[in-house]
Amino acid sequence: MSTAPGSHSIAEDATVLFVDLCDSSGIFRRLGDQAAASFVRDLLDRCRSIIERFSGQVVDQVGDELMARFAAPQRALAAAIDMQTRSRSWPSTAPNEPPPMLRIGMHTGSIHVHEDGIAGDSVHVAKRLVDAAKADQVLLSDATRVAIGTGALFRCVESRTLKGQDEPILIHEAIWDPTDATTELHPHATPSTTTGQLKVRIAGGEHVVPESGSLTVGRADPAQFVLEHPSISRLHAKLACERGELVITDFSTNGTYIALDDSEPAFLHRREIRLRGAGRIGFGREPEDGQPHTIHFETLDDSTTS
Repeated sequence: MSTAPGSHSIAEDATVLFVDLCDSSGIFRRLGDQAAASFVRDLLDRCRSIIERFSGQVVDQVGDELMARFAAPQRALAAAIDMQTRSRSWPSTAPNEPPPMLRIGMHTGSIHVHEDGIAGDSVHVAKRLVDAAKADQVLLSDATRVAIGTGALFRCVESRTLKGQDEPILIHEAIWDPTDATTELHPHATPSTTTGQLKVRIAGGEHVVPESGSLTVGRADPAQFVLEHPSISRLHAKLACERGELVITDFSTNGTYIALDDSEPAFLHRREIRLRGAGRIGFGREPEDGQPHTIHFETLDDSTTS
């Protein structure tokens, strides 16, 4: 990994992505050196092909790890998701064994491009994120999450001071697995043909939103329900009941955190998502019982309300 700019370097903003092949030592132990080296090379070539297809550039390879840069963070995320999705059908080391898994980390910021590769603090942050990732995870910094903007779903993992950094950063996980996303939030659920209502406990009282009804939440007018908390935007989100489902549309600066039952909160920012069931919503920060930025909700279909 290149870490120091040469005498002739160019500064630019980019998203740095690391992809690491999990348990490579186990692969070498099971296959032997020669077969394992060929196996790992094939998998990394597949990753390289995906990175290049999404307009990325592989700038370094160390062992079982690739480092790439992207001009657009959205392309970096798309490449990461494509690698994770496709890797599930890649070759395995033995019959009836699952394919090796990947872990990915990325960060957006300033880098120095020089003849030997890239360097800068953004490289170090991205490297720390891939090191912190678990198998099948895509971890990204808050800087990358903000740069990506709308159109993706994230789960806020933690705030952590990474090795070599002075200040903590927010770390997010991209929700790329359709099974995971459906379990958490049903973002691509087929529209229901039923009708129902939405029950919301907010600001110390319980409110029922009828089928096709909606309410807006924010820190001040024109929001219908005003919640006083510094994390909440003036007009933060809209909650609507459509076909027995809760439809949340986020308009805010800080985003909205949604937790179904006992699941970890998922992050929604300036997009819409549909879900059904019961849970908590935190406006601007993760939900906390008894705090003014948090509400409880429950969707009820006709069979429940009749």
